[in-house]
Order: sequence, then C-alpha cells, then structure tokens
Amino acid sequence: MIIERGRNCLKKFKQMNTFTLIALFCFAIGIHSSVSIPAGMHLFGFISGLYYAIKDKSIWKRLPLSSWALVVFIAVFLASGIINFSQMSETSKSLGSVKYWLFGILFIFSILHFPIPEKTKHIRIMVNLLLVSVILAGIIGIIRSKWQIDPLSFKSRSYHERNGGFYGYMRYAYNLQFLLIFMTSLLFLKEKLKDFFNSKILITAYVIGWIGMFASQTRGALLGTIFGILVLVFLINKKIGLILGGGILIILLGALAVIFNGGSQKIRVLERFNSSSNTMRLSQYHSALYAFKEKPFFGHGPLQLRHEVQRIKASNNLEHKEYVGQHAHNIFLEHLADYGVIGLLFFTLWLILWGTELFTSSWMNKFIILPCYAAIWISGQVEYLFNSTGSFTIMLLYSISIASYLREKFKE
Repeated sequence: MIIERGRNCLKKFKQMNTFTLIALFCFAIGIHSSVSIPAGMHLFGFISGLYYAIKDKSIWKRLPLSSWALVVFIAVFLASGIINFSQMSETSKSLGSVKYWLFGILFIFSILHFPIPEKTKHIRIMVNLLLVSVILAGIIGIIRSKWQIDPLSFKSRSYHERNGGFYGYMRYAYNLQFLLIFMTSLLFLKEKLKDFFNSKILITAYVIGWIGMFASQTRGALLGTIFGILVLVFLINKKIGLILGGGILIILLGALAVIFNGGSQKIRVLERFNSSSNTMRLSQYHSALYAFKEKPFFGHGPLQLRHEVQRIKASNNLEHKEYVGQHAHNIFLEHLADYGVIGLLFFTLWLILWGTELFTSSWMNKFIILPCYAAIWISGQVEYLFNSTGSFTIMLLYSISIASYLREKFKE
C-alpha cells in the first residue's frame, strides 16, 4: 500500500514537471513570435505552480521579502479592483490581468521542483528555439518594414516603417532588450553555459537582434539594453565597466546636447526634445498625475488609466487630446494612477527587494538576471513594460531568480 502510494506520488510529480517544461517551451517558442502562444505558459505553469504551492507548504515559509511584497501588491490590486468595480471599463480583462502577478509567485514553486540537471537536453532545445525566434522575428520584421511585404504570405501589405518583428515595434523592442542582454550574458559565460545553447545560433541571433533593435528605432529599449549590458560588464570587471560607463555617459551627454538644441530630423533617437513623440509622452505623464490626484489611495483600478485619459485631458486642457486609450509610458506613474500611492509603494518595494536579492544571490542571478532587471529601471521610465508580453518575460525572470535564490540559500 505504502509503495503503491509512493509510486502514484512520483507519477504526479513527474506529470507536474512535464507541465512546467511545456510552460517553458511555450515561452521559448512564442514570446518573440506570438501574443497567444505564451498564454500556454500561464496555463501549464499555473497547474504545476498551484499543485506544488498546495503540496509543499514549507516553501511558503522560505519565500523572501520581495515575494511577500508582491503578495501584498496583489492584495492591493484586488482591493483597487473591488473599490472601483462599478466604474471600471473592460472589467473582466482588467481584473484578469492579476494572473501575470500571481504567476510570478506560483511559478517559483514549479521551478524549485523542476529537476534542472536531468533536463539539460530539454533546456538546450528550449534556449535554441528562443534564439531562432529572435532570428525569425528580426528577418521578418525588417522585410515587412523595409519592403512592405509579408514574407509568410508573400502579399503586399502596409506595415510601419519601424521594425516590429511579428507583432509591432513597441512590444518587439521592449521584449528584445531582455533577450539581447540575456544573449550578451551567454556570450560572456560561454564556457560555463556551453551545454545549454548552440554557439552558431547564438551569434546569428545576437547580430540579427541588434540589427532588429536599431531598425525598430525604439529609444527606451535601446537605452535599457545598453544599461543592462553595462551592469553586466561592471559585475564581471569593475574597471572596464567604469571606463565603458564613462564613455557611454559622454556619448549620452553629447546626444542630449543635440536633442536640446534642435535635434536631428534624420535620426529618431536624436529628435528634438519638444518633438510630438516626446510631448505625447509628457501629456501621458501629466494625465497619470491628474488621475492620481482624483483617487490617491487605491487609484482608478487595474489597467484603467488608458480609459480615463480622454476625460482627464479634456477636463484639464492637456496637450494631445487625440492621443488616448494609452498607458502612462512609465511603470511608476502607471501604477500610481491605477493602484494609488499604496499600490505604488508595494510595487516599488517589490522591485527594490528583488534587486537586493539578485545582488546577493547565485552567479546565475547576478550575471544573467540582474542585468535584465537593471534594464527595467531605465526603459520603464518611458514605457509601461507590464503589458502581456513584458509581464510574461519579467515575471518568468522573477520566478526563476527567486527559485535559484532559495536553492542556494537552503542548499536544495
């Protein structure tokens, strides 16, 4: 009887680990090529995460402070939704977005129980598929933007002049920043991680990824990528990092001098400060602040700023009244408007605590995930990174990093 129960339990664990593996494959295949395939990561990740969260209660006691800050933020998210329920737009979609945050907690349990040494072959396939998706997205996006042809159907269509990969330049570039930083880490740690990827595929993806980034003309994502790589170099060699950082600072100061003195009409990253692109973002910042003043404690509710912008701009006579239905283009202002000062407090606390845990954690967290984390603070000033695509990547990074942190801390 006891032996039979043990066998059944082992089967369940293996099945749950299969769900975890499928979830990771959904991310690798779809994060850079589809807005729907990564949903499989949530589906299968939630199944394994819930199972282990219920089955292994000891992990709850070991969760670090950042995880508890995230749990409290989720509570504030729900409280904001309940308070604003009767006034919210797209209520089910808005409240349903709590899944992204919940995934960050639950998938920690999945990764902790995932037998990484036994899955080296699967992880290698997964990483290579992710790299191939970068190659395909870059090539297809450039063909679409340059020649206005869809290479998948061979039909002429109208595409934006900025490279958007498979699904649009903003999502493409702001997700690509994390992948470029990740690939840079793989190149630096090539000898240590050589069993987990194919070098030729990596180099090809890296080159095409950079071409794709520049072709997207997305300034915030480019700055985030540069800063993340700078942090990586500094962690590996402080002296070289400081020299590189000094050189980048000089270049940035020169760029700012150009931007504030008329800018450039040919190079988008150097366009003048008062260009329509910049003033549109400023109008969103102002809208978020006015939204906060209206509901300072719990905000307007999850993902509600975009539904309030038109009214706020009209009533406060803000610029760009035609630019509506958009987020704040800033992760902190967006959370301030949606969840109020209480939500912003715990969101920021979560980010800070996560950073301290990364810095005092394993080599993997320090040299792979910490540089990606650093990019959030830079690109997050000009873009809301926690849309569907961004949340998939950021919360996966979080759950993997915390699982690694706990493994090291408790020597599991």
